[in-house]
Amino acid sequence: MRAIVVVAALTLMTACGGDTTQPAVTALDEVSFRADEIARYDRPVWAGSPPGDDRIFVAEQHRATIRVIGQEAPFLTLPEPVTTGNEQGLLGLAFHPDFAKNGRYFVNFTNADGDTRVVEFRTGSPEPVRTWLEVDQPYENHNGGHVVFGPDGRLYVGMGDGGAGGDPENRAQDDSTLLGKLLAVDVDGGEPAPQIVAKGLRNPWRFSFSNDGSELWIGDVGQDEWEEIDRVPFPLPDGANFGWRLLEGTHAFADGGTEPDGYIAPAFEYSHDDGCSVTGGAAIGRLYLFGDFCSSRYWAVLGDAFQQVELDVPAPAHFEYEPATGTVLIASGEGGIYRVTPI
Repeated sequence: MRAIVVVAALTLMTACGGDTTQPAVTALDEVSFRADEIARYDRPVWAGSPPGDDRIFVAEQHRATIRVIGQEAPFLTLPEPVTTGNEQGLLGLAFHPDFAKNGRYFVNFTNADGDTRVVEFRTGSPEPVRTWLEVDQPYENHNGGHVVFGPDGRLYVGMGDGGAGGDPENRAQDDSTLLGKLLAVDVDGGEPAPQIVAKGLRNPWRFSFSNDGSELWIGDVGQDEWEEIDRVPFPLPDGANFGWRLLEGTHAFADGGTEPDGYIAPAFEYSHDDGCSVTGGAAIGRLYLFGDFCSSRYWAVLGDAFQQVELDVPAPAHFEYEPATGTVLIASGEGGIYRVTPI
């Protein structure tokens, strides 16, 4: 097996001071994990809990349904049909930081026309409150789909480059389109228009913030040869550009492979000898755990060190850190929801 390649040395992550459940890991040779399946669903693409809530919610991609583990009735079924391609459907779910008080949550899906919509709902009502983002999709694939509240309280949305192969219209580098970008939306009374905070992304399937909010990790799915993990300080620098389609990982792909202005090289990359679709991962204190959907291989990162780790979870589609327990939930493309515990 070809080893994962370290591309850039980065600073050590720091744990959030108030979370005593985080493991005190000081070296990767101390790291191992146990995975326990806790539920099964149809094509789950998200599993996690709202802030301060011990219920575990699950998003089913093609049924366009949000469920709560242990409850038979759905929490929500989207009131409009979704497309059901391999990278389409209900793709993302985010709960407002004050969900316990206001009941607000946000879903990212592709509608009947295959176009991206980010829509707000409120607990207790099956009808949407507001559509926050509408993006037409030129092709079926590379829809991104993840939505996450950032440390600044804004809703972050990952947008793929629009699909096909090789970003034929060079949308990821085109500032006139939202495709191939990381967006931020102020859903609490500020400017409702999405702000482009980074570009040069191919398909940022899953991204997450470090536990103390000082860093952002992105799993950006590669084209033919290289998968990449991006790691940047938060707030992101102005003009942040992850390089696609000029570069695939650190390797020239199109237009001479020239590094664009604002270029941020991946923190880690691995070839298709080790997988073919990076999922992304989650921070557990100072440790970052991520995996590949195709190969079901996993890696742990601690500061500048990395290593492959054994984890018996097939086809990881989503990682979600659970601060109350210091564990990670993984939704598997094969249907299982797993609780992963550092041991």
